[in-house]
Amino acid sequence: MSILVFVILILPNLGFCDLNFSFASFDSNSCDKDGDFLCMGSTISRNGSLILTPRKDEQQANTSDSPFNLVGRVLYKTSVIAWPTSFSTTFTIRIENPDYDVYGDGMAFVIAQDDQPSPSQSFGSYMGILGPPTQRGVLHQLAVELDTYKNEYKSDPDGNHIAIDTVSIQDPVIVKSLESTGIDLKSGKDITVQIRYDGWKKLLQISVAYTGEPLIDFIKQRIIMKKTVPKQVYIGFTGATGLAQESHHVINWNFTSSDLPEKSLKTATGLGKKEILLEIIIPVLGVLLILLVGILPFGVRAYIQKKERKEKHNEIENLSRNAAHAPKVFKYSTLSKATKNFSKTNLIGTGGFGSVYKGKLSDPPITIAVKKVSATSTQGEKEYLAEICTIGRLKHKNLLQLEGWCHDRDQLLLVYEYMPNGSLDKYIGNTSLDWETRYKILIGLASVLVYLHEECGSPVVHRDVKPNNVMLDSDFNAHLGDFGLARLIQHDTSVTTMVAGTIGYLAPEVTYTGRATPESDVYSFGMVVLEVVCGKRSRGIMDENSLVNNVWELYEKGQLLRCVDKNLEGKFNVNQVRRVLMVGLACLHPGSSLRPAMRKVAQVFLNPDEPLMSMPTSRPLVVTLSFSSSATNSTRGATSTISLQSLPDERVITRNPSCSVKYGLQIRIRSGGHDYEGLSYASLDDTPFIVLDLNQLRSVTVDSEAKTAWVESGATLGELSYWVSQKSKVLGFPTGECTSVGVGGQLSGGGYGTMARKYGLSSDNVIDALIIDVHGRILDRKSMGEDLFWAIRGGGGSTFGLVLSWKINLVYVPPVVTVFTISKRLDKSTTPLVNKWQHVAHDITQNLFINLIITPVQVPGQAENRTMVGTFNSLFMGTAKELIKVVNDQFPELGLQEKDCVEMSWIESVVYYSVYLRGQSINALIERRPWPKNYYKFKSDYVQEPIPESVLNDIIKWCLEENVILAMEPHGGRMSEIDETTIPYPHRKGNLYIIQYVMRWNDAGANVTEKNVASIRRVHEKMTPFVSKNPREAYVNFRDLDLGTNGKSCSINYVRAKKWGKKYFKGNFKRLAMVKGLVDPTNFFCNEQSIPPLVFST
Repeated sequence: MSILVFVILILPNLGFCDLNFSFASFDSNSCDKDGDFLCMGSTISRNGSLILTPRKDEQQANTSDSPFNLVGRVLYKTSVIAWPTSFSTTFTIRIENPDYDVYGDGMAFVIAQDDQPSPSQSFGSYMGILGPPTQRGVLHQLAVELDTYKNEYKSDPDGNHIAIDTVSIQDPVIVKSLESTGIDLKSGKDITVQIRYDGWKKLLQISVAYTGEPLIDFIKQRIIMKKTVPKQVYIGFTGATGLAQESHHVINWNFTSSDLPEKSLKTATGLGKKEILLEIIIPVLGVLLILLVGILPFGVRAYIQKKERKEKHNEIENLSRNAAHAPKVFKYSTLSKATKNFSKTNLIGTGGFGSVYKGKLSDPPITIAVKKVSATSTQGEKEYLAEICTIGRLKHKNLLQLEGWCHDRDQLLLVYEYMPNGSLDKYIGNTSLDWETRYKILIGLASVLVYLHEECGSPVVHRDVKPNNVMLDSDFNAHLGDFGLARLIQHDTSVTTMVAGTIGYLAPEVTYTGRATPESDVYSFGMVVLEVVCGKRSRGIMDENSLVNNVWELYEKGQLLRCVDKNLEGKFNVNQVRRVLMVGLACLHPGSSLRPAMRKVAQVFLNPDEPLMSMPTSRPLVVTLSFSSSATNSTRGATSTISLQSLPDERVITRNPSCSVKYGLQIRIRSGGHDYEGLSYASLDDTPFIVLDLNQLRSVTVDSEAKTAWVESGATLGELSYWVSQKSKVLGFPTGECTSVGVGGQLSGGGYGTMARKYGLSSDNVIDALIIDVHGRILDRKSMGEDLFWAIRGGGGSTFGLVLSWKINLVYVPPVVTVFTISKRLDKSTTPLVNKWQHVAHDITQNLFINLIITPVQVPGQAENRTMVGTFNSLFMGTAKELIKVVNDQFPELGLQEKDCVEMSWIESVVYYSVYLRGQSINALIERRPWPKNYYKFKSDYVQEPIPESVLNDIIKWCLEENVILAMEPHGGRMSEIDETTIPYPHRKGNLYIIQYVMRWNDAGANVTEKNVASIRRVHEKMTPFVSKNPREAYVNFRDLDLGTNGKSCSINYVRAKKWGKKYFKGNFKRLAMVKGLVDPTNFFCNEQSIPPLVFST
């Protein structure tokens, strides 16, 4: 099963965000209603590509359309911002017509004003861009046409040209023949096209090449995007045929845009003819005023531009001058002469930020490689500075040395030592290298990564480890180069920027978080290892038949050596190859923390006796992501609102829903990790999923005056309680008893606790929330609507989206509360005590909470004998004196005495009720200490009529025999006053108490697990006559998959899901399903017991 985790999407409605999406191929569902694209006209998705105008043999079997006069248009489903932005898009196309000598007509990349189909009559020469009725400005769009037919227009130079169209096909903005490039659009070969737009300079640049060859800069044209297209546009492709048959394939597509400030709209725009004319003909202003108005803006603009250029120049000079071990400074004229004025004959490669030329210096006579960084790319200049400041101090035999640099004539040049054998990618799948050479290359690459990560002072993350960046000297020693994406790690362990690197080599977590780490370099190295050993380029991990997938399958079958490059003809060290392949797979683990360090990798390569890292028996499918909050815990007293800026980095988190929708991945949302069936981090089937670990989103902001707080989902209940108590001694919150539970899980499931009888559930006290929906939008209560707000408070928040944070009402707690714990050995003489508890615990004053825990224990001094003990735990909102009076009045059988009572503050009672923290200071609530590990199974029931005393004796006996714990929590009080439809939690009036059945064990193993699970199920079954009926109710936060599941890949429908849904939610289940149908009709946010969507046809 492939893990499809290689794209980031930040939605355009978050105006400050960047956008990046990438499709290495297109699956058969791309054009479906729930797919990523709007496919119109003749467009189909087939064999991994989008076909705009399919030939007869490519059309669907049940289609009889003629291949002539076809028009196909495909648009990315979500609109994007056209200005003010800079963007870059790269795509691969193939135009085929093997059965005809005549081609026509072509295809185009289009920036469209809306998501509608191509205009009518836009077949043939119009290529689906415009039609006869829509010429001359009716539509506001821009198209880059790839034309394969010479029309009668004067503007058409031949049947192999590229043009930019806006309002007319016959009169393009610019047109240029491809003949001089040697590229033929009709060759049937894969052709890569790159289109870049600089929103500052208003410059559109088009580059083109046969796939795998260096891109050729082809067209540069000034375009003011604001005057050409609307701000919100749709992007995609269009193609058409006329009287000839021609198929237009889009094979892959990458698009990236960066939002710019509004002031960028005013740069490089100049004055139009109309404006100049108006200025000239206004006589009232006089000649002087005209000169001032006409000249002054240009003078000011020129001055500002000159100042900006000077500042930029000085910045570069200062940074490079202050860098330790700064390399030699070359003159531009020297490098121009060395490279024959950067001639095409000297071009040896093209990278993401410029081209590389071979050069020869005369003094001393050496051969060099000169990287000419793109002067039009702001990003390129930053990368250039990174290289100067970073590489200048780095020295390693396997590092491509930076010999010097030059900044002159607005050109940024880097000078490297020349590598005569080129880059490693040229030797994969084409020319065979023997095993010894390949092994030497991998050892060298591992060695230099150890140096970068651990030995060079401040660790350096390369960010783009791939064969193209591994250069080979005359002896085929590896030299890692292209630090254009390198970043120094200073005080943080990661670097967050816009995603950079190469799709296919990027670690899964990088595409989601934007953070590059040494572990992400390890992942990229693992991909290189597989390519070198197998002699194949990766087709991308998204491909069903990807190299990674194939190697894992062979590993699982015990046939790992079958993936070795056939060109080696079996001439290799079997043990070395096996170890190297296993290292490669270990490096490709989707969980970053489970990848080996590069030092371990190098040790395995260099020492045949070095133990291998542990390997799973099958390919791991889960990616765990951990997010940190940009806010800090706060006890500010004057905050009544919360802004997005004080929340987690939404620009990271909003990528995940939309990205995962794109690739069919499920998302599991973990806030505290306490889901009783592990559904926040595990799955019952093999569907790939991502774990969004929110445990570092732990900010708590308290407004004591308003008696409210905002708390992030990853905070624990202990942390929430602690920070509230730090602001006020008389404010608290009704949390649960387990302080390590995450706030997200507690509030989205209801949230029962020791103050529930006084103030209701945790969810009853939620007044607002921020949620990211399936579309990546951040919504508060007002924008999400009352139905969704109702659903997330007790209906399982992760069913409906990703809840970032919650606004809660704080409640009054007295300065002094009182607790007690009284234990009694249970037998026939003490069973009446349990019976009396049934009758009074739910009906006693709301200020008093008394639960009962029935536990099997070993009799002291009698190893073979066990008995049952009943423990009564209490929290009273008042003094010990008041408590004793209440208990002795209504529950005298308990025998409560003053010595049993302990007075303390409310926050101290939170520690007291957290069994593992009892006796410690309140600081333990925020220390996140590890808890004891064990295995467990839970079940739940609600009791609505007191269980007969005679039956209580039987229940105690059953629990002793099966070693099951019963935790009984009283209802009544405020719980009975709130209507069962107020929030999804329905277990209100009429319930005396809830029973939690607990089975814990310490020994692993399937047999032990089966035995213990069977025990708790038997007790639960025997309890059937004495608990709620029709339905037999259960508490969703005490998750129990025995009640029923949604089936593989959440395939169950609403009718079948009612089997378990009504037990958790009773009549509220239908409303929950209807809300789900409104906000997530495709059931993206799903797990084994999530709410299924109920969608009604209209």
